[in-house]
Amino acid sequence: MKSTTEIESELERLGRVRGWYRLAFGLAVAVSLAANWLSAEATMGARAFSLIAPIALLVVVEMLLQPRPRVERSAVESVALAVIPLAIALFAAVVSFGHIREVAIYFGQPEWAATLLPLVIDLLAVVANMLSREAHRATAIHQAELVEAKATAREAEQVAEAEAIAEVEALAEAERLEGIEAVAKAAEAERRAAQRKRTAAKSGDAKAKAKAFRLHKDGLTQPEIAAKLGKSTRTIRRWLNDTGASTLEVAA
Repeated sequence: MKSTTEIESELERLGRVRGWYRLAFGLAVAVSLAANWLSAEATMGARAFSLIAPIALLVVVEMLLQPRPRVERSAVESVALAVIPLAIALFAAVVSFGHIREVAIYFGQPEWAATLLPLVIDLLAVVANMLSREAHRATAIHQAELVEAKATAREAEQVAEAEAIAEVEALAEAERLEGIEAVAKAAEAERRAAQRKRTAAKSGDAKAKAKAFRLHKDGLTQPEIAAKLGKSTRTIRRWLNDTGASTLEVAA
């Protein structure tokens, strides 16, 4: 598929070409009408009637170039619609041909040139009209292509935007998960550190308990042991109660 820039450039070119076709058609029609007008006598009625032939020719050619609807017709109707417009165009062309030829001879053109000029003018009008219609059809096709190309471009932009949003959301989710993981790791590290502290504290308490028990066996009183170990007398009493030493001391 062509890009929108290429289609717009082609539409611009077709617009210029169609403008030239219309200009050629307009000039041919104007010259034909003027020549037929000048060929008649200098009365309004005669000159008005002189325009019937070129106008009829233009109308019939326009009718023949129009697309016909597909309807059922009888054989007679089909033949009539095919023959009558051609006959009108032929008669009108002959009349217009004679008028333009007379004017050309009157203005000093040689007979061979005066004979060819009506053909040149009428055929120029027909060809310019046909080419203008062809350019119009091409313009319509390219305009449809332009609409489709713009729609495709918009869809591509929407897809790209959605992909960009999805990528940003994925990055944000990854960062969030990384943050959660970092918090979880920090919490786990704190838990392990606390556990190590508790283990160390338990280990220190066990050593202190064993030392308190040895000092007790050496005959030191609970206040003396507490002073020596930097603990309270209540703590020393609890430790000794746990080992049964305080009971032994009371019994002794």
